[in-house]
Amino acid sequence: MPGGSATYNRLLTRRLALGGGISVTDIGSTYGNVASAAYVDIRSAFGKRRSTLLLFADIGAALYTGRQPDPARYYLAPTGFYSAVGLGYCYRIFRRGAGPYASLGMQAYKTDAHTVGRAPHDLDYSLISAYAVLSLGFKF
Repeated sequence: MPGGSATYNRLLTRRLALGGGISVTDIGSTYGNVASAAYVDIRSAFGKRRSTLLLFADIGAALYTGRQPDPARYYLAPTGFYSAVGLGYCYRIFRRGAGPYASLGMQAYKTDAHTVGRAPHDLDYSLISAYAVLSLGFKF
């Protein structure tokens, strides 16, 4: 599943950063549409030299756009919940910590699904989709 994300973090302590970001993922294999998310990011880095180990956790809101998977039987709510956790490695090239990184994580999207013909406030069930994600990028 192709996708992309951008996150901005600000250091709170020497090893802990807090920030926010956006993510867009093509989840066509499941829904035939796109899921985007706005989230809060908590990140911790370990390592003093060029090699840095990253741990991160994201939590936020998801927005679904595109066609419904089975409109004759049920429909998905356009908003939901987004979360992600992961582990990464960064090789610092520049003094301030910038450099290429790779991370492996798990993203999860949760939304409510309603049966066609029922009132919109009648919750039938929740749909949770989880994906393993390999990310390659550049840390500034």
